[in-house]
Amino acid sequence: MTGKTTESKRVRRLRDGIIKVVPRVPNDKGSKEKLEQMSMASLMIVFLSWQMRFVRQGKRTIAINQSASKDPRWKSLKPQITQFLTKVESGDDLSPHLSLGAWREGYTPAALKIG
Repeated sequence: MTGKTTESKRVRRLRDGIIKVVPRVPNDKGSKEKLEQMSMASLMIVFLSWQMRFVRQGKRTIAINQSASKDPRWKSLKPQITQFLTKVESGDDLSPHLSLGAWREGYTPAALKIG
């Protein structure tokens, strides 16, 4: 691992916590070792990139583009759209409406290969 001997216990705990929480694909010893070998900066990028996929709870202002409301599907889907936008505006948890991919696929060693 990069800088193992120079890391404080606090940084080591942070590193171990990140490695434990970020899902890996494939979820095997090899992908864990790749994370363990990363610099702390690279590991933080992996963690933050994974965390940014989630939508935090909080009140929002809704702005509907005219082209959306003029779409022919808008009229037939308006009740569902209104229900969803009400949740968005009031700051409800939107997780049930999102893909589960972020929970399962946080770090993939193959995705970092260049060339």
